[in-house]
Amino acid sequence: MESMFALLNNTSHILTFVAVSCITVILFKLLKLCLPILIKQNRTRHHVQDLCGLILGAIFIIFVLTLFRNQIKEFAVPFSLIGAGITVALQNVIISLTGRVVIIGTGIYRLGDRVQIGDMQGDVIKIGFLRTSLMEIGSWVKADQFSGRIVHIANSAIFKEDIINYSASFPFVWDEISIPIKYGSSQNNARSILLNIAKIETSIYQAKALEEWKKMMQTYLVEEISFAPIVAMIANDNWMEFHLRYIVPFNLRRVTKDKLYTQIIDTIVQDSDSVSLGSTTLEISSFPDLKIKKDE
Repeated sequence: MESMFALLNNTSHILTFVAVSCITVILFKLLKLCLPILIKQNRTRHHVQDLCGLILGAIFIIFVLTLFRNQIKEFAVPFSLIGAGITVALQNVIISLTGRVVIIGTGIYRLGDRVQIGDMQGDVIKIGFLRTSLMEIGSWVKADQFSGRIVHIANSAIFKEDIINYSASFPFVWDEISIPIKYGSSQNNARSILLNIAKIETSIYQAKALEEWKKMMQTYLVEEISFAPIVAMIANDNWMEFHLRYIVPFNLRRVTKDKLYTQIIDTIVQDSDSVSLGSTTLEISSFPDLKIKKDE
């Protein structure tokens, strides 16, 4: 009789477990369907979805442990041995799960950040339990443009690879362009053209960068600096090479560079009397003495 009750009890536990599992899966799927309607912002929606998933998962695990607490006590020793074997076999999975906890807890990167993990660069589009998904930039596409590939990197990589975050604490970077100016051109005029155009194009970035830098000074040991464009010149064999350095948002490097190049070249062409673009030139200093012997 007791064995009959035990069997019925175990059967009811199993049926309850199956029913709760189905309810949990259905709730999570309903959540994914309803959130886009309730929350329009992508980043906020993903954060809420991840948080709800964690809560549902925690409630499910607690329920299962409570439901099968008697069975767990009876098989404590076998479960411990099995658990040790599973730990060894799934150590990479466990490290990846630990990596996710570290990523969420420390904020080493978040959704929408532009990061480089090892050799891979991209924008973080998903932080899963085991893997982080990046929308790749670069690769066969020059500059900071999307390649169209989604790269999945194990969360355990944060313990093995260098993590470079382009947008977490300070969402700006310094970029630089080079302009060749022909010898004989006015150095002062060339410098003024570059600085004036850069100030106009990057003035709005300078003010925002200063605000972000002040926030970063509260966390890191950094000093106050100037975000105004800077021009430096190098003289080489062919031309005077002017380097323009300026501040720009991490995701607007290519757009800003295109605007600067376009305006600088147009301005120099219009002011060709004092400033001219340089190009590679060859100067022949002498010709060899060619003597042709005549046949006797």
